[in-house]
Amino acid sequence: MDEKIIKISPNIERAKSLVKSSEKTLKFAKKNVLNEENSGVLLCNYYESLIELLHSFAYFKGFKILDHQSFYGFINEEFKSIDKAMLFDKYRKIRNSVIYYGKEIDINVAKSGIREIEDLIKFLKTKTRK
Repeated sequence: MDEKIIKISPNIERAKSLVKSSEKTLKFAKKNVLNEENSGVLLCNYYESLIELLHSFAYFKGFKILDHQSFYGFINEEFKSIDKAMLFDKYRKIRNSVIYYGKEIDINVAKSGIREIEDLIKFLKTKTRK
């Protein structure tokens, strides 16, 4: 595994807390109406919910992941899905362009991104219930 993925003892309390945080972030994001002005911000909110859920899963499994980029390999390894890993990485890069470079996101990119991130969240929730 990546050197930015550290094996730790599972931290169930932190994992549960992150699940709740992910749900709150998603609930907040869903209350907002997507428009040209907020497309980047809203997409970032959905991404934040996704990353909180991924961190939660990592803590349940006994891993601490030090950067978002390392989740690509983690998703591929843990869920045996290169497609999901690539999809995550696509939105990681888009989110970074908004957060770090102030890039504006087209509303259609945000619409499809929100839909795909919601699908990723649903996928992860089905995998983490087992």
